[in-house]
Amino acid sequence: MKSSTQYIALTLATSLILFGCKTLPTPTTNNGCAPAGTGTALSTPGGASGSGTNSGVGTNTGTGTATCTNTGTDTGTGTNTGTGTNGNSSPSTGSGGTPASTYGVAVSVAQKLVLDQFISVFENSTTTLQYAYVEALNDGRGYTAGRAGFTSRDGDMLQVIQYYLTLNPSSPLGSLIPTLQKLNSSDSGSITGLSSLPTLWAQAAEDPAFRAAQDKISDQLYYIPAMQRVKTLNLKTQIGVLAMYDASIEHGVDGVDGVDDMISKMGNLSQYATETELLTEFLAIRRETLLDPADPSTQEEWSQSVGRVDTQSAILKAGNLELITPLTIDPFGDTFVIGSTP
Repeated sequence: MKSSTQYIALTLATSLILFGCKTLPTPTTNNGCAPAGTGTALSTPGGASGSGTNSGVGTNTGTGTATCTNTGTDTGTGTNTGTGTNGNSSPSTGSGGTPASTYGVAVSVAQKLVLDQFISVFENSTTTLQYAYVEALNDGRGYTAGRAGFTSRDGDMLQVIQYYLTLNPSSPLGSLIPTLQKLNSSDSGSITGLSSLPTLWAQAAEDPAFRAAQDKISDQLYYIPAMQRVKTLNLKTQIGVLAMYDASIEHGVDGVDGVDDMISKMGNLSQYATETELLTEFLAIRRETLLDPADPSTQEEWSQSVGRVDTQSAILKAGNLELITPLTIDPFGDTFVIGSTP
């Protein structure tokens, strides 16, 4: 797991506020786009998010066409500082979506890509998934690498390599297994013994099988647990999915300051009359956690990543509950267009 290394207060582009769109049960006079700050037709926990079906970017096939435009442009590719390599191998669309019957809310393949683009911006300051990325962030987690910020301390990097070795047993990444196992078992953020990791990881990222391994472990450790929390909380919107997914990536689901820990701080969930109220409180608790984490070694890095939470809060306030794209965001000072072709 990894957070961004930049810290600049969030300023969502004007186009986000003006064009926050959502699925509505009946045709509207504003082409399906909710005006800034209205957030009407919000679903309550256990309620439906609208009768329309989102079949693609900006189109509500349940009520007619609701195409939302955005004047923003992707002007920033982002930078990463530290020891390591920031690169991208051949483009990948990531993993697929999930049907509504599994977790109570449908996530299409296109919607999953939108979610992954958000995560990629938050993690690596680009909408293109960074499979070759490697960096030592000095955040107590050793090396951070790949599309989901797998770390040498926490064991997810180890799982990626172990799974990849089942697909490519001769990979030189296998030489790092003993060191990664030792670091994981001792909960150590040391990078001693991993000097070859940046080069070997970047080389492996040229292999489609390695990118597939990253997709699989990311879903297994973060997306699926996030969707399980979506079901537990009875969330019905794409912004709800993003809130759980992004928190799982950065915080993990278990342990102190994990997703479950933050949910427990919300008190009795029945007190929240709408999903928007529930998510507003969750994001507020997450923001407080980033600013004052239990682990002091993460405080500097986490405090610089509040832009990812502020971005989601602004989208929620604008009423774009279904993350209708194109959607312009500015979490750390550079502008990115979610829903654009990477």
